[in-house]
Amino acid sequence: MSLITYLDHINCESCGKRIEVGEYSYIYTNLALCESCMDERLADVKADAQVEVNDSNFDLEKEE
Repeated sequence: MSLITYLDHINCESCGKRIEVGEYSYIYTNLALCESCMDERLADVKADAQVEVNDSNFDLEKEE
């Protein structure tokens, strides 16, 4: 995540939305993306990364 402070604006390299000075742009696979485009990509990553925690794949450690 980088804050734009040195330009008037940049455009999202996915949808073309104008990202103004003071707004956040997100770098994802060498693309400067707006927040909504980044959210779309993270939703895909989040769906792929979800694992159900159950008794067979999760062990609790006891505090002593």
